Amino acid sequence: MGKTRFDTIIGESAAMQRVFELIENVASTDINVLITGESGTGKELIARSIHGRSARRQQAFVPVNCSAFPETLFEAELFGYEKGAFTGATQRKPGLLEFANGGTFFLDEVCELPVSLQAKLLRVLQDKLLRHLGGNELLQVDVRLISASNRDPEVARANGALRDDFYYRLNVINIHLQPLRERREDILPLATHFLQETLKFSPKKIRGFNHEVMQRFERYRWPGNIRELENVVQRAITLAHSDLITLADLPAHFLQDMPELSEPKNGKLSLVQAKQMAIQQIERQYLLEMLVKHQGNVTKIAAESGMTRRNLHRLLNRHSLKAHEWRETSETV
Repeated sequence: MGKTRFDTIIGESAAMQRVFELIENVASTDINVLITGESGTGKELIARSIHGRSARRQQAFVPVNCSAFPETLFEAELFGYEKGAFTGATQRKPGLLEFANGGTFFLDEVCELPVSLQAKLLRVLQDKLLRHLGGNELLQVDVRLISASNRDPEVARANGALRDDFYYRLNVINIHLQPLRERREDILPLATHFLQETLKFSPKKIRGFNHEVMQRFERYRWPGNIRELENVVQRAITLAHSDLITLADLPAHFLQDMPELSEPKNGKLSLVQAKQMAIQQIERQYLLEMLVKHQGNVTKIAAESGMTRRNLHRLLNRHSLKAHEWRETSETV
């Protein structure tokens, strides 16, 4: 029988058992690992597990989200700088790579790393030497690189977003995390885990989920993956009025998406009703995918979808979606 828990990772599915085996195999080495999977699948937690089982576990684990920095600042943050290197550099500052020296450097959303910096980082990884911006001294730095992406790195390489040499340096071992909808046997163990963890900080006494909720959890597609499941469980605990989580404690779309719960009593829909329901479902699915892709960033979603922020907020409110619930949080598998 496989493991249900691996470090802080929850998973009973065959897919997660293979992930656990890969973690054990690569942790004792210094080989570079690329973790792929949709947003919310728990990539950083996998990286932390590898670090925690490695010979570097007593040293720092330094996570960096490549989409979080403008290109003009990223180089200074990565490599550090000397006083006077640029306007505003009033004192010497070590780079993030130096903080990770001896430990693990985790590059999240690595496909967003500017191409100009990929060549410089590749040189540091090869030579184990770096130079501050505005400096002349070569500094020794020894890091193990683990990277992650919610994009297909092969497509990013083909499109020129990833240099070939950098891609091959990153992707020595690939660990792919399947979306939650493709490993449904993990849904209830994860939901139970989130329930137990959240109740540690809640005065409520809740025994679990009723049968209807468990069925719904297993049928739902979870476009936001594990992060969405965690948010739903936390919300349900907050709203629950009994010792069991019921359908009434779930977001409205859990009912809207269920034909047996949402269709008229006569079991038939007019063409107008059917069209309206289809439009609502398409709108909601689109919004969920955008929230996942841009991690709740309303400005980016509005730009990609061709809407004003005002209209986007109106549409989110119509579907009872709150953008802040999708912003980056610690991932749990």
